[in-house]
Amino acid sequence: MGVVAMLNHETAAKLRQMKLSGMAESYERQMAEPSVHGLSFDERLGLMVDQEWLRRQNSKMAMLLKKAGFVDSSAAIEDIDYAPDRRLDRPLILELAGGNYISHARNIIITGPTCFWQNKNQPEGVRTKSWTIKDRSKHHVLF
Repeated sequence: MGVVAMLNHETAAKLRQMKLSGMAESYERQMAEPSVHGLSFDERLGLMVDQEWLRRQNSKMAMLLKKAGFVDSSAAIEDIDYAPDRRLDRPLILELAGGNYISHARNIIITGPTCFWQNKNQPEGVRTKSWTIKDRSKHHVLF
């Protein structure tokens, strides 16, 4: 292993020790990709910072989803069945999905099967609480 390769390896190891694994992965990718070598220092640093930020955002979202206790993490508003017998109010559901109630400091309670209110449908930074009541129906509160 050459001196430069050894220094690069040590740099990546130090980034991981500082809990900057996203930056370490980006750094290692940059070292292996010759086309990146033509970028300026600022551009390369920006790529590493972006990778670290994205890794942290993804970890935070995964932790929040786990903490919320959602049953189906793949449910989405786009998948709602608006069959007439379900008597769902499509405009109301889409309005709630927009998150305008948050800027108006309003809390909402959704009762019944509400798995759609998770992942990409949950506004960023909004905490949710999910629980099951004796009748076994799932309830969610967004606040």
